[in-house]
Amino acid sequence: MDSHLDNMNCDCDCCRNELNLEKLCVKKIKACKIKVKDLELNNTLCAELLSSPKVCTGLLMADKADVNSSCMGSLNVMNQCVQNITASNIGVSNLIANEVCIPGTLRAANFLNYNKYRATVTFPALTTYTLGSYLDFNDILDDPNGNVSLSPCAYTVPVSGYYEVLLKINQQNLVSSGGTILGVPSADAQIYVNGILAREILSSFLAFYPQQKVILSSMISLRAGDLVQMKYKVIALDAINGAIEIAGTVDLLGNGADMNGSIFKIHLLSADSPSTFPCVPSVPCQPCIPQQCVPCVPKPIKKRSNASHPPTTFLRYFLPL
Repeated sequence: MDSHLDNMNCDCDCCRNELNLEKLCVKKIKACKIKVKDLELNNTLCAELLSSPKVCTGLLMADKADVNSSCMGSLNVMNQCVQNITASNIGVSNLIANEVCIPGTLRAANFLNYNKYRATVTFPALTTYTLGSYLDFNDILDDPNGNVSLSPCAYTVPVSGYYEVLLKINQQNLVSSGGTILGVPSADAQIYVNGILAREILSSFLAFYPQQKVILSSMISLRAGDLVQMKYKVIALDAINGAIEIAGTVDLLGNGADMNGSIFKIHLLSADSPSTFPCVPSVPCQPCIPQQCVPCVPKPIKKRSNASHPPTTFLRYFLPL
């Protein structure tokens, strides 16, 4: 081949000639586009565009490979972008995905649950509260998904499922607007869902202690869009009506932290399963057996001697176009 091929600037749109051969064995080819049925190389293949049903080579280097089917004994890539992967076993050092759906069992030696469907609210300082009204927590300590609303305080459920809820009330200075309280009153901590009482707990006051503390912790099924709110009431005896709800105020303890104060917590334990599972179980694939190719050895080009072919003699083959 001529040495000027190394500097050839080929314009594919300008190539009008056509060469058809049964077999071609050359040392070097430089072309804009090559289409072959079967290509075997023993050294290096580096091409801008290669279209062939079969490529058999010892080393293949390309900026981009777009194939419908690939069967390889070993694949080592820096970056890979594919639409679908089906494999019997995959071992990776680090897996990052936007969404993972596993219909079977998920096993992990060290499982860290980073659940964003949770919230913690409290009071920044001692706050006077009117008994029987919705608790208006105004200090958000944790709400990664942004489901807490204030004035009044409420939590809007983002995902249907089972939730753990906790309401802790630390209060002092009970002041009744209805006169003297008979007997020992009881605190009534309540959790409401869409304005309907869902959970509550009664806790008696201690006559010798100036404060009253109650904790309501429960698991509850909630639907996406439900509104969760809280109330605190005091129940006492009345000489005429028996057990009644006391009208008045208390001072709720708060320090802007999740320690020894009045707080509300909610955390998603598990989401409800849909009627049909979102992903179909993957059927284990049958790994292919990579075909073994034997790269060809280019035949050496025999040099013609001047004795048998004098310089004045030329042998030309004219091929029909």
